[in-house]
Amino acid sequence: MLLGEFDIVFSAWVTAWIGDLELWSGSAYKALKPRGRFLLNGGHPLSAYVKAIEDGDTHKDSYFDNGPFTFGQDPSEETTIEWGPTLGSMVTAAAKVGFHIDALLELPENEITRSDWPMGYGVKGRPSHFILAATKESR
Repeated sequence: MLLGEFDIVFSAWVTAWIGDLELWSGSAYKALKPRGRFLLNGGHPLSAYVKAIEDGDTHKDSYFDNGPFTFGQDPSEETTIEWGPTLGSMVTAAAKVGFHIDALLELPENEITRSDWPMGYGVKGRPSHFILAATKESR
């Protein structure tokens, strides 16, 4: 990894595959120059949880269950392991490694997150996705 080389680190729709958010956030922090920007975008975890319940998916007992969860154990399917971080756990991980949180946006459905997406984001009246903007603090 290149340390302190980048002005911006951008990541989109990846947190379901990250088991240790603090370690991962720390890697983004280390890759940035001082005052560099970290942008994280993804599906809103609360909306995904509510949609899963409505669809009868019971892999999580609570919004606060973080996983890991194993999917696709049928021999005809690819097996994946995913996590279910809360919005708060993502923001807290970024803050713990030294990021200054500049903004946390919770956004409604749009053409990218329309309600006919199989992932279920974009139900009217619920946040469909989020954007976290943070800056590397000088230490």
